[in-house]
Amino acid sequence: MKRFVILILLGVLLLPCIVLADSEQVAQYTVTNETQDKYTYIITLSKDGNVFGQESVELNSGENFVIDVSRVLIPNPPNAPSNFTATDVTESQVDLVWVDNSLDETGFKVERDLGSGFVEIADLPSDTTSYSDTGLSQLTYFCYRARAYNDGGYSDYSNSVCVTTEGQLNSPRTIEFKELC
Repeated sequence: MKRFVILILLGVLLLPCIVLADSEQVAQYTVTNETQDKYTYIITLSKDGNVFGQESVELNSGENFVIDVSRVLIPNPPNAPSNFTATDVTESQVDLVWVDNSLDETGFKVERDLGSGFVEIADLPSDTTSYSDTGLSQLTYFCYRARAYNDGGYSDYSNSVCVTTEGQLNSPRTIEFKELC
């Protein structure tokens, strides 16, 4: 979602004026100074908090400025990783691998779920295709998933993979009964 924000510069003070659009279809927008004074307008184009373009223009009373947002290129989110699998599971570690299907990701986020919802456990650099989750408890059930990200946003999630760490149950104790009589 593209967001266009106009700020009015009054000396050193920036005042938010309006949010112009939350639409991918807007190609141009005209800013008009309808006041009697000369103002500096700062036009910012952003998506999901990332700024992709900013322009400053000074307008006298009655002057117009056309913002051509079609020339600002905002990247699409990267492709989602695929074939997300656990390749090795021990008592305290799960090794995960995936296929990187994107050429323009900034990185990957790996998430783990213990049954109460997924939580991010790793933020990895671009072109990474594996991660080892260490320091785990034995005989514990975990689910994992990953997604890529860049300035255009997040990819869809990969498939989820669920595993149980290895381990042994405590050995049963032998209880001896003695005659009391």
